[in-house]
Amino acid sequence: MSGAGPTPGDLAARHPRLFHMAEAGAWPSIREHGLASAAALVERFGAPSALVTGRRTTAVPLGDGVVLRDNGVLHDGQLARCLDGMAIPDFYRMLNGRVYFWPTRRRVRGLLAARAYRARAHLVLEIDTARLLARHADAVRLSPINMGATLINPPRRGPHTARRLADWPPGRAVAEVSVEHAVPDVADLVVAAAVHHPDGRVDPVAL
Repeated sequence: MSGAGPTPGDLAARHPRLFHMAEAGAWPSIREHGLASAAALVERFGAPSALVTGRRTTAVPLGDGVVLRDNGVLHDGQLARCLDGMAIPDFYRMLNGRVYFWPTRRRVRGLLAARAYRARAHLVLEIDTARLLARHADAVRLSPINMGATLINPPRRGPHTARRLADWPPGRAVAEVSVEHAVPDVADLVVAAAVHHPDGRVDPVAL
């Protein structure tokens, strides 16, 4: 029911920091242009719309150092079996229309260690949750699952899996936080940034 969910203050108290992972050299572009969804980037660079309506098997360079990550942890066969109320292309449009954040350091560490990512360096941004919500609460969506993965026993998902803050069931754990379309002012919200290397080195990035 609308209005029954946690307040922005509740979410910020439970998860005072959010985390975003990007390509290692992405900070200058992010600082200038903010974080944009895959759909927003495709529009900005005039790239083919097929990049946001289907699975990307490899990362796709768009220009100016901007790279669309692959959808390697999504598989269409499994996706078809766990989708509710939408077709596969519609799911990809929804997925690609958001910017994603992890609510815990544990989830970031898991992503950095994942087979698809552990051989490369990655930029990790640490975001002030309260400041993000103060500016973008209406565009925030909360999900109980990683919406972009279907590797092992994928849970069911559909248009209502990720919900507005006001519609989030009280007390339910948050696995993923997303923002519709873009966060153009993310540089104002970042409190720390670092490049994480495969050998365990962590190099802070000047903000």
